[in-house]
Amino acid sequence: MDTRVKREITHEGTCYVLDHSKIKEGDVLLTTSDAWVSSIIKKVTGSAFSHAAIFAQDDGIIIEAVPPNVKLSSVLGMAIRERKNIKVLRWAGSGAACDTHAIVTSANSHVFKDYSRKGAVLSKAPGSFGGEEETGLFCL
Repeated sequence: MDTRVKREITHEGTCYVLDHSKIKEGDVLLTTSDAWVSSIIKKVTGSAFSHAAIFAQDDGIIIEAVPPNVKLSSVLGMAIRERKNIKVLRWAGSGAACDTHAIVTSANSHVFKDYSRKGAVLSKAPGSFGGEEETGLFCL
């Protein structure tokens, strides 16, 4: 049973809602927030973002790895306080085409697998892997 409790959060001011009609299958959504864990992730990774998800379906479904597991979520309820807190990445390379459907199919195969806090923490420690096989995932 999930013991987390949702708290109502109020915010006065402008909020931006993602227009999912402009996002394509396989796009990567990078986001961040003011949460303390987000601040730590950004500091350790040297990035302006702390979370990544893959856009999976035209009706606003994303695949993301968040504790306790990899899950399907909807961007329909996602509101961003500042535009700088979200970025959408799309393959635009020349040469070999990007098979976005294959990327989404692969990500879908991981739905419901465990989230790995250990993997997330050790991802910035070179040479720390190699022991016990890690089966959990983080930041698809």
